Amino acid sequence: MKALLSALLLLPGLTVCHAADFKVATLDVQRVMSEYHKSQDAVKLLQQKEVSFAKELESLRLEGRKMVEDAEELRRLSLEPVLSVAERDRKKQGLDQKLADLHDFDVRYERARSERAAGLQAQAEILHRRVLEDVLVTTRAVGESEGFNLILNASRIHPESSEVFFSKNVTDLTGKVLAKLNATKP
Repeated sequence: MKALLSALLLLPGLTVCHAADFKVATLDVQRVMSEYHKSQDAVKLLQQKEVSFAKELESLRLEGRKMVEDAEELRRLSLEPVLSVAERDRKKQGLDQKLADLHDFDVRYERARSERAAGLQAQAEILHRRVLEDVLVTTRAVGESEGFNLILNASRIHPESSEVFFSKNVTDLTGKVLAKLNATKP
């Protein structure tokens, strides 16, 4: 019984010793993500792909406008009283075919637009995951090398996404992590 009592009395002392060794740091993840060279490269790559995607869609839009103009011309000609009935009927059949083609074009355009948008989104997610993995690995390495037990996200850009609302006398590792990440820049 005395052994159990003395062990219980020593337990708070051991906890205090461990608490004194507990080191906490913060990291501004948004800043690291925005200033890391691979993140910036990924943003540039995605912007280039978006421009290419927009050009591709614009060429499809031009094709669609041409088809609409052709359909309008056929509609006008199918109603032209100067033309013979047979000629107006041929124009009307041409208009019907053009409207079917236009519908097929709309389906193709929408499919191409949604596929390209989904592809861009998927590539953005892959690039984001790769960059985030680099940040996490580097943060862990810096934290372990400096003896930290806990590193919290303290975003100054978007405090609502931060896990830290206030910290005092806590080391900020943002600069060190950024320096280590950007040291790999070719």
